Amino acid sequence: MKHDPMLDREIKKVLHSRADSLDVSAGAESRILAEINKMQNEMQEKTRIKENRKMKKFSVKLGVTVCALVCLSCVTALAATGIIKGWVSHNIVGTETGDFTKVVEELAPELEFQPILLEEFSNGFTFEQAHLYSSSALDENNEPSDKKYTGLDMRYVNGETDETVNLSYNNEPFAAAEPLPGAPDIITRVVDDVVLSYQAMPYKFVPVGYELTEEDQAALESGAVEISYGSDAVAEMTACGVNWVVDGVSYYLFGWDLELSADDMLNMAEELLPKEDEAAE
Repeated sequence: MKHDPMLDREIKKVLHSRADSLDVSAGAESRILAEINKMQNEMQEKTRIKENRKMKKFSVKLGVTVCALVCLSCVTALAATGIIKGWVSHNIVGTETGDFTKVVEELAPELEFQPILLEEFSNGFTFEQAHLYSSSALDENNEPSDKKYTGLDMRYVNGETDETVNLSYNNEPFAAAEPLPGAPDIITRVVDDVVLSYQAMPYKFVPVGYELTEEDQAALESGAVEISYGSDAVAEMTACGVNWVVDGVSYYLFGWDLELSADDMLNMAEELLPKEDEAAE
């Protein structure tokens, strides 16, 4: 079994995009940042001790996203290689819209790439809302790079089931990390040389200051679960999503605890692939 780090990072981006609904005081933000710095220092020390081991299995998911209007979200960052990396991301205020025409005519032209847009999926999921977001990479010192990437987040809702899915587009660079042995299976489908990768990844959301149990630690080290700091209470959910890349653009179709099967989501992803006439242009 393998864990796809690209899926992991795209899940984080969806968490980033939802953070604008939170309202965190400056004092709470400072406490969270202090706790995160403490955990990062502890993780770096553990990694230093293990650096001579051929296989580094220790992987603490940790990080922070500061969003527009001084909002702080529970977000994670992968440390599989012993170097703290992550992405800081925020919604671009004023770009939110529920009008698909505006997405096509106003939001999409702001991107450095041409996204494949869809207003409605054949299974009933219909466009509801979209916005642009800006992101920058964080180095090992948690300092953002000067290069900023503009991405697009879309949300779709099924009127019959009330389920929602998110679709994220970005052209950020990505470096693959070593897969962990205990992560859920990745189901792939190849369509015209495009690899669609589906994974249902368990997430455990915990408050800042939460101490991992032995069971938590074992599951985290194996890759069987992601643990994300910043929630009010402990909660467990499953992130179901499909990731693929077309012409250097990453697409991620994602939702929490969905009734949709892997085949259902892979079929939805296929609807977003270039058509033959588009590919020929």
